[in-house]
Amino acid sequence: MTVSIGGATISGGVTLGTAVVPIVTAGLVVQLDAGDASSYPGAGAIWYDVSGNNNNYNIVAAAYNSSGPKYMDFNGSYGIAKNTSNIPLSDATGVTYFVITRVKNSTAEWRTLTRAYDAGDHQVIIQSSGWDIGMYDNDGVGFLGTGYSQQSLPNYDTSNWIMMYWRWQAVSPYYQLSYNDTASTIRGSITNANARYNRGFGSIGGYHNGTTTPSDASQYWGDIAYFSAYASYLTDAQLSQNFNALRGRYGL
Repeated sequence: MTVSIGGATISGGVTLGTAVVPIVTAGLVVQLDAGDASSYPGAGAIWYDVSGNNNNYNIVAAAYNSSGPKYMDFNGSYGIAKNTSNIPLSDATGVTYFVITRVKNSTAEWRTLTRAYDAGDHQVIIQSSGWDIGMYDNDGVGFLGTGYSQQSLPNYDTSNWIMMYWRWQAVSPYYQLSYNDTASTIRGSITNANARYNRGFGSIGGYHNGTTTPSDASQYWGDIAYFSAYASYLTDAQLSQNFNALRGRYGL
């Protein structure tokens, strides 16, 4: 969504009363928005990045769902979103994910939000046969949990949306999770340095199975309406700004 005020264009904002709350753009490297026709026009096999960086993602067109708030269905039938290479990010400058989602309510397999192509860290993953939210270090340490359960998410087993935030930094705690309008309340964290964000990501919504073909996937995450990634550690105030910019779409 784009709003023009006095000749100035603000991307991603919504009107709250007479004020427009804009999306934070400082450090933004990827912005995928199923509800913005500039990001997804309603048809086609590309989910366009509207951050200005042209980090577009290939999808299966059938993943798009236009009922209610528009979203991509990454539950297993319609593949995931894939770039042809990694989006380079490092916690040396800080990294933030801002995601509007309904996480798949199943422990039948891992639930992967993002994964790197090369050397393969899963930066966000939920434990197979369990509910612990964390990351998977492919250098040999394996799964590192935050101790925070998917079952503790608000309305985790309903059709309601949730805004989730992950932040990485180069000092402990390296990995932090929060959500909705409580950005300052850290729900889960990891103090093990193997949870550092030292690789970019190539796939969103699942595991890429070693290919760049969006239909060739596994470890499905669930529904994703909005995904953005920042090459910076957003402050609590900035996360709250994004929440207020988008909350009206999702009844939050």
